[in-house]
Amino acid sequence: MRHLSAVAVSWIALAANLSIAWVGCVGSEPQVGGVGDAAVGDTGGADTSVGGDAAADGPIVDQDAADAAEVGPCGICDGGCYQGQCDGSRVVSLVMGVGHGCALLAVGEVWCWGSNFDGQSGQTPPSITSPVSKVLGLPAIKQIAAGPAHTCAVARNSSVYCWGENAHGALGHDAAGDLICFNGAKCQPTPAIVQGLTAAQVTAGAGNTCAVTTLGGVSCWGTDEAGVLGAGGATTHPDTFVPVQVKGLTSGFSSVSLSVWPGTAACAVDTANKLWCWGLNYYGELGHSIGGGNPVDTTVCPYNTGIMCNTTPQKVTVNPDGTGGDFDSVDTVLAGWTTCAVRLDGSLWCWGANPSYQFANGTTTSSPTPAKVLNLPQVGLFSGNLAPCAVTKSGTLSCWGDGESLVPGTAGTTACTDYNGGTHTCVATPMAVGAPAAATTLSVGYLSGGIVVGGRAYAWGLNNAGQLGHARGTSGDVSGNNPTPQAVQGLP
Repeated sequence: MRHLSAVAVSWIALAANLSIAWVGCVGSEPQVGGVGDAAVGDTGGADTSVGGDAAADGPIVDQDAADAAEVGPCGICDGGCYQGQCDGSRVVSLVMGVGHGCALLAVGEVWCWGSNFDGQSGQTPPSITSPVSKVLGLPAIKQIAAGPAHTCAVARNSSVYCWGENAHGALGHDAAGDLICFNGAKCQPTPAIVQGLTAAQVTAGAGNTCAVTTLGGVSCWGTDEAGVLGAGGATTHPDTFVPVQVKGLTSGFSSVSLSVWPGTAACAVDTANKLWCWGLNYYGELGHSIGGGNPVDTTVCPYNTGIMCNTTPQKVTVNPDGTGGDFDSVDTVLAGWTTCAVRLDGSLWCWGANPSYQFANGTTTSSPTPAKVLNLPQVGLFSGNLAPCAVTKSGTLSCWGDGESLVPGTAGTTACTDYNGGTHTCVATPMAVGAPAAATTLSVGYLSGGIVVGGRAYAWGLNNAGQLGHARGTSGDVSGNNPTPQAVQGLP
């Protein structure tokens, strides 16, 4: 019988009671492209990709190139160049965790808000919630990622910093000297460097973290109860704060996505735009039938007694074009119980769990075979597992699935079940959300979403811990929800 890890259980209790891209600064709007968990896809003029994993990874800022490009209309400034003016306070990326959010400014600062139970908002001492505040102790940052209870960032010099819960080593350092946080787990609200690692991108899950190294390989650390460390073998790897080289993924990879809630699956895109996945295969989220794969799913998986994992990355070999061969032309991927990928043609494909209409194809039947999400032509950005959302290249923001808190009104809602079999209300097909304008970043956490529009951050959905960037019950909240994107308050 399926059970949740202690990390997942603690965060489900919190929810009940209370994003990767490359960004250059050249002249006007930020250019967005690359990979992560916050939002996956292509905005038309430039590539934009996730991150979050529900989790959530944000764009990478290449500030050296930006500074060089800004000589002229902006002069040389340590920050964003917008309409001929230096503006380091412009938001270039936003990521949403389970109960907190973080924004990356053009100047390289990170600001976080919402739940700080485990120090994931970077404020000392840990607290139930935190207002929008700057995370101290960081160098200039180029990419951020948020898990349920920890946050990580890649610096401009490619070093990696993490803060928040460290019960399983997800922060990349020994927890012996860390604090004891509200849930009794070890935590560290002050950013700490991950030793021996330089990275191009980082993604944060539930008790674990993965990164694409500067050499193009993939490494992971933290808990391996679902095999996401990718070490290979008949048993999972012990918890470790030391990055583990994912078997076979030593070079040639451009992005990695680790499922945020729960952290049970991982996928990576190689430079040939092929897709590789590993970890738990309870619903077919690895892109092959349960017990299938090459090698087959055989690892005993502590996460779920009686269910097999695959600790060896598997290439997804179902081609959605029906022509045979590998699942190719992948732009970005978001791993999870429901795994979804945006292809280079802007089409969105999902597989794995489908109890809440995540496939948006009129059924709730789970499947290991990629299914095309209908009524979403030319997807530019995508994020979310429980509650998927997407921005089309024409600029329309839509949400569906277990996303009742993310859409206005009750039109289009229908009865469905969640991952644990509970009955509630879902949105069966994508419904438009009133965004202020076309977004350049999208990140969906646990029933809360965030976007960046015109260099400013907005958030909507569940606001039980202040994760929307304003106090619960204000800014038009109704019963702890806000179906309309609201400006995050308190950013510079």
